[in-house]
Order: sequence, then structure tokens, then C-alpha cells
Amino acid sequence: MKKHQIFSYLAIIFWILLLIIGGYFYFHLNISLEEVIFGAKNYVLENPGKWILFFIIFYVVRPLFFIIASPFDIFSGMVFGPVYGFFISSLGTFFSAMFSYGVGRITWADFIEKKQWKRLGKLKNKLHKDTFFTTMIMRLLLLPYDLSNYMCGVLKAPFIKYLWGTTIGVMPATFVVVSAGSAFYGKQVQDYDTLLTNIKYENLWFASGFFLTILVVSRVLKKKYKNINL
Repeated sequence: MKKHQIFSYLAIIFWILLLIIGGYFYFHLNISLEEVIFGAKNYVLENPGKWILFFIIFYVVRPLFFIIASPFDIFSGMVFGPVYGFFISSLGTFFSAMFSYGVGRITWADFIEKKQWKRLGKLKNKLHKDTFFTTMIMRLLLLPYDLSNYMCGVLKAPFIKYLWGTTIGVMPATFVVVSAGSAFYGKQVQDYDTLLTNIKYENLWFASGFFLTILVVSRVLKKKYKNINL
């Protein structure tokens, strides 16, 4: 069995185990989503050092379980506020990009290289010719984050330039999602009832406006950079 197949099967097994564990806690322990969210929030606030580290580690490895980053960024803003939340999520984004790139390069790079797919060849040429700019544009185009990281690893993009390009390029989207989560930030927010009465609507409006701006910029860039695609 080839190494890319082994990693693929392991990822599927981990995903199934995660579903089983989640189902067990939900059905047998009668834990509601509200208890999960606010219980996790209280744990983090009571032991910030340990749980921030755990949060970042889980943020980094979540691509293996096909879990998107957005819920983590919202949670980060909700627990740590807009400034610290953005900083913590940015750390997670940075190391997650490293991790996904490494997994992609270890598992599928040799397989894809042997196939010599024409479409991927064009993207590979761009990634190797101007790595920083191309990866940054991929983020501003709002291409799937984890898939893009995997693909950069598969196509063996120069690592350092890729890392900085993808980290800087994803910052606007990270800032928007963390800002939206910070609308629910505050020590007085302990459950759904207190959450609904303490929403910072100005944060939501700001995040919405910034998000619309990103969408407009993304649409303009998609017309200009049609050849940067997955």
C-alpha cells in the first residue's frame, strides 16, 4: 500500500472515530450543544495557558478530520475578544498552513508528479515562479483554505515563500470571522440567554461590511487571475 493511501485511510478512520465519540457524548451523556460551547469557554478561561495551547494544536490538526477553521475563529473571538482572538487564530492559521503543506507533500506529491496532470502543471509553474504572490492571491480569491494548503504541498511550492504568502493572504478572512465571534465576547455571557442579551451588534455590522468588501475584491481578482484555480 502506497503512503498517500495509508494517510488517506487513517484520515477516514480518525473522522469516523470522531463521529462515534461525538455521537456517544451527545446521545448517552445527554450533553446539549449549549453545554459544549459554554463548557469549553469556561474551561479555557479557567486554565488559559493550557487550553490556548490545546486550542492551537487542535486548530493545526483539524484538516485531518475535514473540519473547517471558521468555527474555531468564531470561538476564538467569542472567548478571547477581537484582539487576542485574532492573534491566537493567526497562530493557528500559521501552523496549520505548515502542517497541511507537510501532509500534502508527504502523501500525494510523488503520486501527482508521476501523473503529470496538465491543469495542475500550470498551477505548479505559477507556484514555483512567483510563490509568495500566487499563494497570497489564492487566499484573496477565497479558495478552500485547507485544500489549497494540501495542494501547495503536493505541488512542492517553495516552503518559506508559500508560508508567508498564505499567512498574509488569509489574514483578512480570519479577521472578519474572529470579529464576528467577538460580538458574543464578555464574561457575562454564560449561556444562550445571556448571549442574546449581550450581543455587540456593532462588531457584527463591522464584520459584515468587511466581509462584503472581501467578496467584492475576490470577485474582481477572479476575473483578473482566472488561471489561478484548483
